[in-house]
Amino acid sequence: MNISRTPILNEVLDNLATIPEDTYDYFQERQKGRLYDKIIRGFWEKEKEGFSRAQLARRMNKRPEQITRILAAPGNWTLDTISDLVLAIYGGEIDFQIIDFNHIPKRNYTASDNFSLEEKPSTEINNIEIVTSIENNTRPTTSSEIRN
Repeated sequence: MNISRTPILNEVLDNLATIPEDTYDYFQERQKGRLYDKIIRGFWEKEKEGFSRAQLARRMNKRPEQITRILAAPGNWTLDTISDLVLAIYGGEIDFQIIDFNHIPKRNYTASDNFSLEEKPSTEINNIEIVTSIENNTRPTTSSEIRN
């Protein structure tokens, strides 16, 4: 039995194919969900330290009911709203990374691959740079600079 990539990914990877509207909708909702999850988890962590919605509202110069509505769901957050939330909650900004589907490791295998229990297919991604934040307003340091 051969297991291939999902049809949605095949449509995206085929440079000549028109990407259907529902595929765009899927990825838009996926990104909204990921951003919302990251921002709301950051807020929850701050809440554990005593940070409140009222404090967030003051930091963002908004009414508390606006903050409640904003944090309830991602809705149609703009980049401005996302930037404001990240700055007010994390005291930072977003560092974007684009994932090229052509360069992700294959996760599906055929039954004829016959992997033993000791031997597992490699899903290692090469040349990944991990960026860590350094305090005191210095520039970010990459993992390759740390190794040197």
